[in-house]
Amino acid sequence: MDPNKEFHSFSLERRETLFERVAAEVEKQIEDKRWRVGDFLPNEVELAALFGVSQGTVRRALKILVDKGILIRQQGRGTFVADYATTAGAVANRYVRLLPDTNEPDLPTESRVESFEVVRAATLPLEVVRALALQEKDEVIHVKRAHLIRNEGRELPVSFDEHYLVASDFKKLTPQNFARHRDRVLYAFYQNECGVTISSYREEVKAAFLEEEYASRYGIPTPEPILIGRRTACTLGHRPVEYRIQRYMTRHYHFLIQM
Repeated sequence: MDPNKEFHSFSLERRETLFERVAAEVEKQIEDKRWRVGDFLPNEVELAALFGVSQGTVRRALKILVDKGILIRQQGRGTFVADYATTAGAVANRYVRLLPDTNEPDLPTESRVESFEVVRAATLPLEVVRALALQEKDEVIHVKRAHLIRNEGRELPVSFDEHYLVASDFKKLTPQNFARHRDRVLYAFYQNECGVTISSYREEVKAAFLEEEYASRYGIPTPEPILIGRRTACTLGHRPVEYRIQRYMTRHYHFLIQM
């Protein structure tokens, strides 16, 4: 036997640790509404007995979910399921990447819904179908939004978003509540209005020029350099429920990456 051939055909698969499995099970229990937003979990001793593991394993499992922002730990009180509306600052730090340059004024931003429709997956671009693992007959809510600031009587765009949402998960979503929500972070609105908790996301960002469709609508001279982000957001259990295309204006804003 060729030893080189044997070596290259051998692959090591990373095994999930016991505390990672416990973290996944806690996450599933939250998804199944055993513990709801704002609920305190049983203490570590009780959870250890529930899952048949050591208290140390439970502590490490909970830390994973605290680090992900799904749980919040309060000294002397315990650990509870995070409410994104009351932890908006922490949620924004995790999910909001576009920030104004340091020399820009702190102006309020208006979010404007430009279109809202329910479509079949069969009519969508392949990148959306793949990202959300859709079947042809699945329904998807497609929303377009513009984020604007008003300065000296002018509307200046900050970004343009396209949201593709799995309709079966967002049954309570309407054009009215989407347009009028006042949550600081959209994911807080998803959680409190639709019962969908975003627990993780993956985003690819690439340099591009703004399309004529957007430039002509807001009187933006072309070519206008932008960043385009393609984000897949998952709910508890790592199930994709939102695909978002974000066009970030970079003239007065920058994209922040924190490690």
